[in-house]
Amino acid sequence: MKKILFLLPLLYFGSIYGQVNFDWKNGYDYTIMGSDPYRVDAKTTTDGGLILLGGEESTPGENYNVSKLIKLSSSGATEWSVYIDSPNRDKKVIQTSDGGYMMVGEIFDGNTERRVVWIAKISTNGTVIWTHTYFESNATAGVDIQELSGNNGYIILAESSVHEPSGNSNITVLRVGPTGTLVWQKDYGNVTYDDTPTSIVQLADGNFIFSGETYTPSTLEDIWVVKIDPSGNIIWGKTYGGARGEYGGYLTKTPDGNIAFAATTNSIDGDLTSRTLFDTGDPGQEGWDTDVWVVKVNATDGATLSNKNYGGSGEDAAFSIGINNLGNIIFPAATSSNDNDVVNPTNANHLKGNANSDAWLVILNSDGTIAWQKGIGSMTDDKGLYFAQNTTGAYYAFGTYYYNDGDWVGLLDAGGEPPNFFVAKLGNISLPVTFQSIYAFISNGNLTVNWTSGKEVDNNYYMVQASTDGKTFKNISDKIYSKAQNGNSENTLDYSFSTTSSSAMAVIGVGLLAFGSIGYSRKTRVLCTMLFLIGGTLFLMGCSKNDLIHHQSNSKVFVRVLQVDKDGIQRISKTIVADMK
Repeated sequence: MKKILFLLPLLYFGSIYGQVNFDWKNGYDYTIMGSDPYRVDAKTTTDGGLILLGGEESTPGENYNVSKLIKLSSSGATEWSVYIDSPNRDKKVIQTSDGGYMMVGEIFDGNTERRVVWIAKISTNGTVIWTHTYFESNATAGVDIQELSGNNGYIILAESSVHEPSGNSNITVLRVGPTGTLVWQKDYGNVTYDDTPTSIVQLADGNFIFSGETYTPSTLEDIWVVKIDPSGNIIWGKTYGGARGEYGGYLTKTPDGNIAFAATTNSIDGDLTSRTLFDTGDPGQEGWDTDVWVVKVNATDGATLSNKNYGGSGEDAAFSIGINNLGNIIFPAATSSNDNDVVNPTNANHLKGNANSDAWLVILNSDGTIAWQKGIGSMTDDKGLYFAQNTTGAYYAFGTYYYNDGDWVGLLDAGGEPPNFFVAKLGNISLPVTFQSIYAFISNGNLTVNWTSGKEVDNNYYMVQASTDGKTFKNISDKIYSKAQNGNSENTLDYSFSTTSSSAMAVIGVGLLAFGSIGYSRKTRVLCTMLFLIGGTLFLMGCSKNDLIHHQSNSKVFVRVLQVDKDGIQRISKTIVADMK
C-alpha cells in the first residue's frame, strides 16, 4: 500500500493543451478565390495587413475569368479588392519596395494556342500599372517572382516546355527590367524527364537559388536546388531525397545567409537515413505515410547543414516555409496525424488512413526542435498554405477548409466541393521557454529527469512525459510549476523529477479503471468490462516488484518535457533516451 499511496498524487487526466485564440478569421468561396489551392497566394504587408491573390470562377474548376486581389487591414477588414481582367491563372503575389505589388502567373493565348508567362505591376490601391507577357520565351507558367535589390527589376521562376512535343517540362528563369522588359532567360533540366519549379530567392551577394522537383525512375521525385549567378550561369546544383519521392522544396533565406527548404518526404534512405519513423507500416508500401521534411543548406556549396522530419503516423505534407521576426523557421502543412509531433489537433479523430486533415502550423527552435505547433481546422479536410508573422509580431494563417465547424464556426460553408479558403489572425503566440539541456537516467528502477531552462516568459508549468516506443507519450508527472517569479526569469533555472518506472503503468491502469466506470450500461457493458480488466492488470503490474524497467530491461525509455505557458500554449523539448545505470 505504501507504493500505491505514493503514486496517487501523480494522477492527471485533464487536458493541458490550450486552444488557439483567433483575433479574427475570414472565409472566402470559389467565386472570389477560385477552387485551386495551388493557384492562390497570401502575403503579409508592411502596414501589418495582408494581400490575397485568387481568381473568380463562374463554375468550380474552370479557368479564372478574372484575377482578384484583396487587401486586408490588420483587423481583417477589406480595404480594397480589384478584379484584373485577363484570362489568367495566377500563382504568386509579392509586395514591392514602393508599396505596390507584383503578380505572376500564366495566360492562354487563343491566337497561338499556347500558355504564356504573364506578370502585372499593381499600385498601392490596386490599380493595374502595366502587364507583360513573354511570347519570346519557352516558359509557359510563372510560379514565383522576386524583386531584385536596387530597383533592378524582377527575377521570375517558371515552368517551360523546352522539349515539346515530348511533353516533358523543364525550369526556366527569366530576368526582367523594372517595367517587365526581358533581360535574359535560361532553361534548366534534363531532356528525358520532368523538372518542376517551386521557389526562387536572391542572396545578399546578388546570386540566386531556385528549387523544384526533378524526376528519375530510380528515385522518383527529388528536391533539386540550383545556385546561379546574376547572368543565370550555374554555380552548383544538388538533389536531396531518397528512393520513395520528395515533393515541393519551398525555399526561404535564413538569417545566417544560408537557405532552408520544406518538402514532403516518403523516403527512409539516401538523405533520409536518419528519418524518425512515426509509422510502423512497411516502407514503400501502401500505408507508409509522408512527413514534412525541413533541410537547411549551405548557400555557398549546397552542403546539408541539418535535416529533420516532422509529423506523426498519418499523412503530413508541407506547403510553404518562412522565417519569423526572431529568425525561427516556420511552416504550414496539412496533417492527418494525432500523435508524435502533432499534439492536440482540432480534428482529434485523425486516424491512420483517414483522408481528413488539419492545417498544421509549426514554429521551430534554432536546433530544429519544435518550439510551438498547433493543428487548426474543421472536422473534415483542411490545409495550411501560408503561415507568417507581420511587422508588428502578429501571426497570420491562410489555407483551405470545407465545412464551417470546428475552428471555422461562423464562416462560409463550402458544403463539400470545392474548398473554401480561410485567413486568420492568431492571438498571441509566445515562445516562453528555451530548453538548454535535458538528461534522464534510470537507476534501481527509478527514472530521474533533469532539465535546465533558459529565459522564461509567462511560464506556468512543466510535465514529464515518457514512452517505450518513442511515439506514444504519457504524462508521468503532475504539474511541475515554474520556479521563476510570476513565470518570468532572465536566468537559467534547474529542474528535476524522479519516480519509479512503474508509475507510468499504474497511472495508465488507474485511468482505464476510471474511464471504465463512467457510463456503465447494457450497451457499454462489454467495453467497460474490458477497460476494467486491462486497467486492473496494468495497475497491479505498476504496483508490483517487476516494474516496467525491470520487466523490459533491454527496452529503451524515451523521455521529453512538456512546457505550458499561462495562456495554455505549449511546447515540447527534444526527445531523449534515458541512460541505464
